[in-house]
Amino acid sequence: MKEKSKRIGQAPSVSVSSLLIDDQNDLSEPLLPPQEPQECILNQVDQPNEVPIRNIINLILGVTQLIASFPTGVLADHHRRDSMLKISSFVGFVAGKKATYG
Repeated sequence: MKEKSKRIGQAPSVSVSSLLIDDQNDLSEPLLPPQEPQECILNQVDQPNEVPIRNIINLILGVTQLIASFPTGVLADHHRRDSMLKISSFVGFVAGKKATYG
């Protein structure tokens, strides 16, 4: 019988009891003590009427995406997909290098 389980393509038999979780491990207690939630620095405001930094960042990202979408759409209409992918890969690579190394 052991010779058959060593053949290629046949998995060795595994008993179901070996897959069950041992009852001795008590997982009801948390591994780390509970901590107080901390306020994210992007949501903090000093004045009552002040806008959080998070909203300003979202505004800048949205306007940038809006401005970039129009020329990108025009270029995509006039050029083939493979050439657009090559150009975008190059631009993404240069942006990544600039963001990483300054």
